[in-house]
Amino acid sequence: MDEAVKAELARLRDEDNRQNHRIDDLEQSVKAIQDLTISVHALAQSLRTRDHGLSGLTAAWKPWSSSRRGDGSGCRTRSWTRPWGSWPVL
Repeated sequence: MDEAVKAELARLRDEDNRQNHRIDDLEQSVKAIQDLTISVHALAQSLRTRDHGLSGLTAAWKPWSSSRRGDGSGCRTRSWTRPWGSWPVL
């Protein structure tokens, strides 16, 4: 073989190796995306199951949350005074 053919053959081998590495990298990326997709799907299923379990608690929560005054006082309905008089002065 002459030098031109050897050089072309070496160039083709190098290009083939580069493309093989790129294909391997793409296959790893596709595998990682598939694993992530499966994980997200499992998480969504878990949250959906948990949401069905919490729906009863949400119904019990709504009356309590609607009775709050929204003024930062919590769920108190009367002022905090001592039954036997006023608070001592310090």
